[in-house]
Amino acid sequence: QKDADSVTQLNQGLSHLVSDPLFDLDQYDDDDFMEGGAFGDIAIDGDKIIKRGQIGPDEMKALWAMRENPGFPTLINGRFDGPFKHQSSEYNNPMGGANDARKPGEENYWDPDDRSNFDDMFPVAQGTYAMTRAPGQPLSDAVYEMDEDMQEEMAEKFWKLRAQLHEAGFSHNDMHGGNIFVDDDGTP
Repeated sequence: QKDADSVTQLNQGLSHLVSDPLFDLDQYDDDDFMEGGAFGDIAIDGDKIIKRGQIGPDEMKALWAMRENPGFPTLINGRFDGPFKHQSSEYNNPMGGANDARKPGEENYWDPDDRSNFDDMFPVAQGTYAMTRAPGQPLSDAVYEMDEDMQEEMAEKFWKLRAQLHEAGFSHNDMHGGNIFVDDDGTP
């Protein structure tokens, strides 16, 4: 029940971050998804990307924070299907033992900032979200079609976008040429 309550709270907190809460996240079958990376699978539906898998605590907040910046996608809808690892009774106390229970009033079983294991330092929760799709093609493909001047100009624009993300208080932590898109004009 604690896990179900945590998920309800997470989804209530998420509700104000989405641009279209009526967008149906369940309209996609398993066959619609392709492997998207270490943190989940994706489905591409025209101008939308749907991610299903492990979601970090600030992932959807970052999409909302950057929603008016044309260089970033916008969060359409999302939901959590499970609690974050450091809040999960099923994960941290699978047998329901009193010795492993959280103290009354404590939300977390442990503090991610006190952990040395990467997975514990950055806990995730299972979930699904839809976001707008960035125009263009992945940088890892587009770079081969650019001359040196265009690459330099694109890189300068990219660093400015990344700075705007950091100024908003977020770090991507999985930035690579496959998830940076560049349009036909060389704009990331």
